[in-house]
Amino acid sequence: MKVLITREQHDDSPFFKIVQPTGFTVVGRSLLTFSPVHFSEIPETDWIFFYSKNAVSFFLKQAAHLQWQPLPQLKFAAIGQATADMLEEEGIIPRFIGNGQPEATATQFLPLAQHQSVLFPRAKHSKQSIQKILANAIQSMDLIVYENQKNCPINLPDFDVLVFTSPLNAAAYFDKYIFKKHQKVVAIGTTTSSWLSLNNIPHRVADRPNEESMAMEVLKIASQL
Repeated sequence: MKVLITREQHDDSPFFKIVQPTGFTVVGRSLLTFSPVHFSEIPETDWIFFYSKNAVSFFLKQAAHLQWQPLPQLKFAAIGQATADMLEEEGIIPRFIGNGQPEATATQFLPLAQHQSVLFPRAKHSKQSIQKILANAIQSMDLIVYENQKNCPINLPDFDVLVFTSPLNAAAYFDKYIFKKHQKVVAIGTTTSSWLSLNNIPHRVADRPNEESMAMEVLKIASQL
């Protein structure tokens, strides 16, 4: 049986390590392409909040070209652990790490950032979830640092399980392929789940927005087949 996860996988990827030994053939492939969006300045702010590892990477690369030096009092925040890990790899220790779920993360972040300025480096097509939830409680500043575009191939094999790691990945897949009744679908979190629900695609949602939880949902599906 074949499972598609819309994230590149390696032998040491948590999803691959959990699912592959159960008899599934795992194909890890992003259905998006990424490109930088140029910016010429970085405004002064109390916090910089990152939605994703890609936001960290594209922001810091351009910031280096601008010879940007953060002020000592600047604080960094990450929506989840994977994004925080990316910051730490770059030598930045985040002062706040969310659980990856927008609503819960916004609630946890609010006491730290209320009435302060928060810069959000993001993708052009980001849902801006934290910004929208905290719109009246923080001074939100927007900075588009990269663009993600749909790029789904037309020769993918038939998959038994589809695991989507973002709404745009789901949209990219279903732009090219129809949902088949035998297929099972897993969403990484609430925003991806909302897109699937709006498009009438039955699915289940991982308990937490990480590869381990998505893998466990696939194992649950396998036990019911």
